[in-house]
Amino acid sequence: MPTGIIRNMEDIIMALKSCKECGGQISSSVKKCPHCGAKTQKAKIAQLIGIIAVVVMVILFYNVFKDIGNSHSKQQAQTRARQEAVPAIEVTLNELFSAYKENQVAADSKFKNKKIKVTGRISDFGTILGFGNPTISFSHGFDSLTMTFDKSYSDRIGQLKKGDTIIVEGKCTGSFAGDISMNDCKIIE
Repeated sequence: MPTGIIRNMEDIIMALKSCKECGGQISSSVKKCPHCGAKTQKAKIAQLIGIIAVVVMVILFYNVFKDIGNSHSKQQAQTRARQEAVPAIEVTLNELFSAYKENQVAADSKFKNKKIKVTGRISDFGTILGFGNPTISFSHGFDSLTMTFDKSYSDRIGQLKKGDTIIVEGKCTGSFAGDISMNDCKIIE
């Protein structure tokens, strides 16, 4: 007897069931009643499994990306802590500008991306366009040293005046067109 042919009436009866909505006879393998269009239990289970799978995937992705973000934040905190532990290079304003005027490559090697501490008289105040971070500048002839601070320093900087002498510590970011920049600055005195 060829395979795939129904062998007896019992096979037919076992493969049919009643639709819960309209009562019509439907195959146990269909996902929708051909008479009324109602979803069968099999279709509802498949849909539920799909929803559960999507929820599980969302939770997994959230946890993976959350861990990546936490890892990046921890690395930044560790880098900051290492930078804080390294003592600042104390340099006068004149020494800093002289080093950059004499040989920018050598000065970058000595100061760029390093924490420096410099004393000077305030020549100007400003903010970083679009970010609102306050800046203070020290003049040196036609050139200047511009120091950028966190917004949390705004009130402290607001109490200062042009001509005040202060000590600033921060990361030197190098020179451009004769002007030197520092970031992540804090006022020492």
